[in-house]
Amino acid sequence: MHINYCEQGQTLAEVCRKAKALGFDGVEFRRRRFEIEESQADYLDNLERSLAKYPLPFVSFGAPGPDLMLEDKGEREREIEGCAAFYAEARRRFGTSLFNCSTGTLRQRNQDLWKNPNLNGSGCAEDTHWHWAVEGLQKLGDIANSDGYKLSLEVHPHYLHDTLQSTVKLVNRVARSSVGILWDHVNLLALQNPPSITDALQLMGNHFTYIHLKNAFQANDASIPCALASGVVNHRELCRRTIAFGYDGPWCIEAPRSGDRECFAEQDLSYLRAVLRTIREEKSASPEAL
Repeated sequence: MHINYCEQGQTLAEVCRKAKALGFDGVEFRRRRFEIEESQADYLDNLERSLAKYPLPFVSFGAPGPDLMLEDKGEREREIEGCAAFYAEARRRFGTSLFNCSTGTLRQRNQDLWKNPNLNGSGCAEDTHWHWAVEGLQKLGDIANSDGYKLSLEVHPHYLHDTLQSTVKLVNRVARSSVGILWDHVNLLALQNPPSITDALQLMGNHFTYIHLKNAFQANDASIPCALASGVVNHRELCRRTIAFGYDGPWCIEAPRSGDRECFAEQDLSYLRAVLRTIREEKSASPEAL
């Protein structure tokens, strides 16, 4: 379960209790809570107490990642050091083996991040931005390799890794086995000429290490979040092709919409479980069907 299902005033204990009660295997938390003033240590202490009471086998963390788009080298180094320290502590406390990572917002001056996503991110990147991202991710990747965890770059608008092509390019340049790709197909729909599900899998190849699932309707160039079973992405087909591709990592569902998100969590999980169960039954009955 992505933490955004429970960011409507719930405490960390409530998040863990709800996730466990609904039958989720774990939660992708954020590296910090944006709405609460607290130290990193207080945040992790609170989470550790909550997970002791409501244990979950899989605990991961996402945004914010290191901001590697900062012009000052010293600031970029501090970002790297801060992330590395957090990842090490999360690994020690919770056994976290996979982190959702990003490299910092990259925007063209005077361009709105969401209205003109193709003009931001990789659409306005210069050689220096690529150099900063590669340099920083190589340092973090070396630490991850040494400490036994992986970083997965989320394909997301307004980052250098906003398209699959730019994300694959970045991962190839970093060239660290600990740095892979987090695929979110709906994020690609905000950009021009998004790939098909099949093409996306082929582009990622063995760099594919993590997946986010959500859905949306497209209307008048706008993306309107909706239930996982609705929207423009057929998740039955996406899951079928993903399993056939050989993916065996975690499946993380999101709720980027208003309303009772706890209710959405139950509905979306029920749908995803039914889909995965059906696909596995089909595969068992007729392996060649996939």
